[in-house]
Order: sequence, then C-alpha cells, then structure tokens
Amino acid sequence: MLGKSINYALMLCWLLAWPAQSALADGESRQALPNEREFYVRVLDCFAKAHPAGPEGWDLVDQTEVVAPDYMGVGAEEAPLMVAYQVSWQDTPRLEEAQAKVISDGVEILKKQEDDQSSKQIQEQFEKLVAEMATAMEKGDYQRAQVLQRQAEEVSQRLDAVYAGREQELRGVEEAYAPHDAKLEIILTANSFSESFARPVKPIEAVEGLQAFRSEGEQDPHNGWQEGVTTIFIGDWRMIEEEGGVFMEAEPDAEAPYDAAQTVVVQVQADAKRAAEVVAAIDWAALKGLLAR
Repeated sequence: MLGKSINYALMLCWLLAWPAQSALADGESRQALPNEREFYVRVLDCFAKAHPAGPEGWDLVDQTEVVAPDYMGVGAEEAPLMVAYQVSWQDTPRLEEAQAKVISDGVEILKKQEDDQSSKQIQEQFEKLVAEMATAMEKGDYQRAQVLQRQAEEVSQRLDAVYAGREQELRGVEEAYAPHDAKLEIILTANSFSESFARPVKPIEAVEGLQAFRSEGEQDPHNGWQEGVTTIFIGDWRMIEEEGGVFMEAEPDAEAPYDAAQTVVVQVQADAKRAAEVVAAIDWAALKGLLAR
C-alpha cells in the first residue's frame, strides 16, 4: 500500500512540475511589463487598421489578434521588440473547384496505371526476384543472392521510371488546374533588421518613397501555385549582395528605447495586379508614423 502511495505522490509531483519544466525547455519567461503590452497593442492595432479589407466574396482564413502578450522571454528588453501581424484571405469556391478537378483526373491516371499490364508485369517480376533473393540468403547461397539483387535493381529502375511518369502526369494535372489570383496574404513586421528573399526579386517603383521589391509567382511541386510577393521597407535599409543571394539589412539604433519601432516590413503575397491594388490602399502615413514615436 505504501509503495502505491509513494508512486502516486511521485506522479503528482511530476505532473505539478511539468508546466514549469516545459517553460524552461522552451526558454525562460517573465510577465510582460505594462510598457511592453502597450507597445504590442499599439503596433498590432496600427497594422490591423493600415491594410484594406479582403476581396469581396473571399473568405478570411487567418488574422492575428490585437492582444497584449502575458509573458515575454527573459532578456526581451535587451533588443528592440519585434511584433508580427498576418492576415490572409482566399477564394474558397475556386480553390475547391480546382481541387475537385485534380482529384477526378488524378483518379483516372491511377486507374489507368492499375490497368496497365506492362507495369503490373514489372511489379510482379520485382516481387518475385526479391522473394527469390530472400530464399537464397536463407540457404546461404550468397553468390546467387548477389545475382538476383543486381537483377532486382535493374527491374526496380524500370519500376521507378513508371512511377516517375505517373508523378509527372499528376503534377501536370495540378499545374493545369492551379487557380491563380485565389489567395492573398499580408504580413507586417516591426523591428525586423534582416530580411532575406525566398525567391529572386527585382526592384520595383518606390512606394511612398520607400524601397520596394517583387518576386514572381511559381508552381511549387509540394504546395501548388504560389503567388509572387511584393515587399516594402520602412526605415533605414540597405541591400546586401552576397554569393548566396540578396538580402536587406538595417542597423538597430542602440540609443532608441527597446519598445520603439525602428523599422517596418510590409509583405503582400498576391497576384501582381491585386498586390499593386492592396499596396495602393495601405495607410502608409500610419505605418511611417510608428517610427516617429
């Protein structure tokens, strides 16, 4: 009975300590100070009001709430506080219609392969060789097993070619039906001091006197069509060109309070025409005003 009581007590202690252990595992934290909470709410509220509403008929997918943090990481006051805001919309009916077409055509491609006698024969030949190789290994006939292994590898290459052809067909279907101009995402970040570009970019006409860049949309083999991104920089930014690519950098002002905005980065991922419309509708005076406080 005592043993059970001890085990129960130990388990209870472990459960009570678990939240603290988890917090330590993720980094130590402390309660957010009043000035930090005020800064977060002020910046997030500005961001939420600075961008236009989503396209008519589109669904809101995600949006950062304008709330103050309850906790901050220990040492947060040693660097400018970074605040990030994100909002996104999508044309759900168009996306669902495209997905239905991809599934329908994809099923036909898979069915066609299942009915293909040549691919069936290759698969059966491969399975037979693998079984014979296992038998040879069990009997200790390693020379025979090596011969069978080489044959299985040759057949496997033919099988890979069949699967590669199928994958190419499926990717072709996805690309053919991928709807363009069906998603819009806006990301605003305060106090970022280094920004890299996921894709090649080109400088575009300055926006309200601010440096601006645009990447082209592309078909991603895993995530479908990805719209291009328009990025605008508020603050003292400079472009750094290195062998590995291009990125933007800003030097933090060591004399500025840590709860003051020194930079703002605006990213609009959307069709080029729609992105231009969104950029034109953003309240740039409000965003620039964050740096003046």
